[in-house]
Amino acid sequence: MMMTSLPHRILTGPAAMVLSVLTIGTASARDASLPPANQQFDYQLGGAYAPASGVGIVVRDRLASPAAGKYNICYVNAFQTQPAEAKWWLKNHPDLLLRKNGTYVADPEWKDEYLLDTSTAGKRNALMSVVGPWIDKCARDGFNAIEADNLDSWTRSRSVLGKEANIAFATRLAERAHAAGLAIAQKNASELDGSINRVFWTATGS
Repeated sequence: MMMTSLPHRILTGPAAMVLSVLTIGTASARDASLPPANQQFDYQLGGAYAPASGVGIVVRDRLASPAAGKYNICYVNAFQTQPAEAKWWLKNHPDLLLRKNGTYVADPEWKDEYLLDTSTAGKRNALMSVVGPWIDKCARDGFNAIEADNLDSWTRSRSVLGKEANIAFATRLAERAHAAGLAIAQKNASELDGSINRVFWTATGS
């Protein structure tokens, strides 16, 4: 979800971020570093800018560069299209966009964000051929972690998707992130913590 309404969102104190390590991680996941505790947390999805001196953790879009001297989280809209990329998906990968009765399914609150179709193993493999390189680039660019947004897209899928399909895709994303030495987070469905068989940390802002 593109959070352009929050270009200067700084969260502080214990409520800023709740980190939980879930189930069992892969060997490569141990190379990833988790965010430092008790640090200010700055969402910069409306555009990158110089963070305040007290900020320790910065979230920026995958197309932006990381902030020097900070713990950097690379925002990836992994389950829906970004508004500016909707036409690209429609042109290049229309088969990977979710449909119901022949009509593309969009987020009801973000009409220009189409849901990605995670419903089958074949679809998830094809999606990884697109999203996987984004994760790799985040690592090459110097980010420390990935935020894979919209894990809960099945709740907006007009009953086309099930949570199991999204969990399966989230697991693939975690494997790819860990292989690149990145931690990975999701903030949309923390109640599914025990269902994801990888190390995740769950970021909850307030």
